[in-house]
Amino acid sequence: MADRYRGYGAIAGCGIDRGRALPFIKRTSEDSSEDERRFEQFIRRSCELGDAEACQLARIAPKTYTMPTDVARRRAARSSPNEVGMIRYRQKKSPEVVKVLENLRGNCLAQKESCWTADLPLYKREKQKPGAKEHKLPAEELALVSEVCKDTHDCGELWMMLDKNGYEGADLVPVAKSFADSLTEGCVAGECTCGEAARYLAGDDPKSLELAIYGCQNGEAEGCYELGRHFEEGHGLPKDMARAEALYTLACPPTKPLEFGPGPRLGEYSPRACDRLADWASAGEYPPKNKWLAMYYGQFACPHAGYQVDHGACVRLARFVVSNTVATGHNGGDAWAYAAGSDTDGVEDGDCARPSVREACAAFKKQVPFAK
Repeated sequence: MADRYRGYGAIAGCGIDRGRALPFIKRTSEDSSEDERRFEQFIRRSCELGDAEACQLARIAPKTYTMPTDVARRRAARSSPNEVGMIRYRQKKSPEVVKVLENLRGNCLAQKESCWTADLPLYKREKQKPGAKEHKLPAEELALVSEVCKDTHDCGELWMMLDKNGYEGADLVPVAKSFADSLTEGCVAGECTCGEAARYLAGDDPKSLELAIYGCQNGEAEGCYELGRHFEEGHGLPKDMARAEALYTLACPPTKPLEFGPGPRLGEYSPRACDRLADWASAGEYPPKNKWLAMYYGQFACPHAGYQVDHGACVRLARFVVSNTVATGHNGGDAWAYAAGSDTDGVEDGDCARPSVREACAAFKKQVPFAK
């Protein structure tokens, strides 16, 4: 129950009766204060029942509630590291990293140091072997990411790392199938992973629509985005742009709460829905037709460049910044920070080297010299 109120991850808000009419998002910013109170209530009760780690979590709870949701999840400060896909991946892939991660979380729980820790042990790219002519996904890597996804149902960042490491095309087909199967199993079992499962299926796959409907009924932002996409593209449903826009707006609320300090935390939302709204605001034009709305939704779609599953949103945001008609003198530098990402890790192009954004980055680079 504490996990359902902890504020991040697929379980957050899952199965909680909010008393709202369908469709609704299972955890909004307005829920944050009450959820914080309920989290502390249940984590303290777990402590009273003899869970030693719950006692540690209860002590640090007041110090971590203002952490941005995605950052808190990456640190796993308020949940078991076994639930975080990238941590499980590193534990199995890089034994030398395990001790670092354990020490970081241990010091956080013991209040020996801040719970704000480095991302590098989790997100460091793997270097291709010198002289390799082909960059193919090894069978053991496919087996590993499939196993971790199945065990944790936290698969997005595993997909991100495969993209960062240069895998694409046919290599990712079996990965997508494995991820979709594992997340669908979670959906059938009552977990809020239905919308995320649909991410790895083609839009015209009949299962995609079914998962989108279940996901949106669960209050999953990604499920509502997927359902909106079916209305927009006419896959299994009649095209209805008004319904699509309503679902995108539900999945990406137009009001963004503060990430830090007192006040409501970010609720659940779909970066992909925000990206779609940004694209609509731009009307495919550079500079965007409605530049301020495009920039607003673009920044919502790419809150932390370098750590996004779909980096295309960050490259589109970079193009919005380059095409900004207001001359700041550093539009080019700001745009490159979005396109390259914050985790360049010694790679010249940073996240622009990811196969998924190769063409978009090529178009972006042609614009950079004209930034004001």
